[in-house]
Amino acid sequence: MPSRIHGGEMKIIRLALITTMTSLVGLAAQPIGHPVFLHWSERAMVKSPDRQFQIEVHPILTDEENHSPVVIHRLYDGREWELFTLTRAAHVLWSPDSHRILVIDEPTADNYEVRLYSPDGKRTETDTDRMMRSAVASQIAQGRSINFYHPTFVSWKDNELLIAVGGTSYKGIPSPFESFCFAVSVDSDSGKVLSTNKRSESHCRLNP
Repeated sequence: MPSRIHGGEMKIIRLALITTMTSLVGLAAQPIGHPVFLHWSERAMVKSPDRQFQIEVHPILTDEENHSPVVIHRLYDGREWELFTLTRAAHVLWSPDSHRILVIDEPTADNYEVRLYSPDGKRTETDTDRMMRSAVASQIAQGRSINFYHPTFVSWKDNELLIAVGGTSYKGIPSPFESFCFAVSVDSDSGKVLSTNKRSESHCRLNP
C-alpha cells in the first residue's frame, strides 16, 4: 500500500519545484562569458553552454611549425573532428545557444582573423572576415591601407554578434599611421555584416 503525501509534505515538494525552476530560469538568463584564450603549446578545453560539445587543443610540441589541432569533441558519443589548426594563438567563444562558435585567430601579432563555425566544424560563412575587413576599409580615408587589424569581442545577443575592430592605416611609405576603431555587427547565423559604425579609440585595441 503506497504511502500518502500529506498537505505539509506537498507544500514542501511544491516549494522545492518552484525553487528548482527558478534556478533553471536564472541559469538560462545568465550573461554570456568572455572568449577563452588558446595557445598552440597549451592543452585546453572549452565546453559548450549546453554541455553537449567541447573544444579541445591538442598541442604538438614536436612540430617546429606550431601546428596544433583544435578539435570538437561531442561528449555524448565521443566523436571528434578538427575545427582548425592553431599556429600561434586564438580566442574562442560559444554562442549562448551553443549553435555557433566564434574564433578570433591570431596567426600574427598585427593581423587577426574572425571566423564563425557550427558545432559540426563547418564554417558558417567563409567570407566573414573578408566582408568585415571590406566594411572597415570602406570607412577609412580613400587610398589608405590597413596595417594593424585587431578585432575583439564585445557582445552576443541572439544572432547579433558585435565586434570592435581597431588598428592603424597608412598611405604610402614612409607615412604616419592613423588609428581607427569601429563597431562591426555580424549576423552569426549567416556570417554577414549588418552594420559598421565608428567608435571612440578607447573601445578598441589599436596596436599589438
